[in-house]
Amino acid sequence: EINEKTKKSNTNDVAEGDVVNLHNNGSALDLWAKQSKPSKGTVEIHAHGGSSSVGGMTTVNEISDLLYEKSPTWRSMIDSGGKMKITLKLFSCETGKGTNSIASKIHSIYKNVTVIAPTNYWQVHYSNHIFYKQINYGSVKSPGKWATFK
Repeated sequence: EINEKTKKSNTNDVAEGDVVNLHNNGSALDLWAKQSKPSKGTVEIHAHGGSSSVGGMTTVNEISDLLYEKSPTWRSMIDSGGKMKITLKLFSCETGKGTNSIASKIHSIYKNVTVIAPTNYWQVHYSNHIFYKQINYGSVKSPGKWATFK
C-alpha cells in the first residue's frame, strides 16, 4: 500500500540513490533537493519538519519504513542488522532541536547511524542575487544551526 508521503517522494531523486524528496512541488526546497548529490553512505530526507516529526512522520518506524522502501543505503543498513555505519541528513527544520528530537530518537534506535539535522529553521532562496551564495538551483538564505547525533 502506497501512502501519500511515499507517493510524493521524487522518483528521479530516488533513482540517483539516497535522496528522498517529500517536497516535489516545484518550490525552492524541491529544486534544492533535486540537485543534491549525497556522498556514498549518506541518505538525505528533504521535507518539512519539527522537533518531533519529519514530513508528517512522528515515529522512527514510519521514517525507517519509508527509507527502507526508497533508499538502497538505508535498506542495506537494515539488512545488515544495523551494523553498517551510515549518515542520515535531515533537511527539515527543527528536527535536531532538543534532547528528545526526532533526530536523536532515530540515532537512539540505530546506533550506527550518524544523524545530522537543523536545530532551527533553515531556508533556501531561489534567486540570482549576487549577495547570496549560489548553489545550482537556488541559494541558502538562512543556513540554520545543525546538530550531529553519533
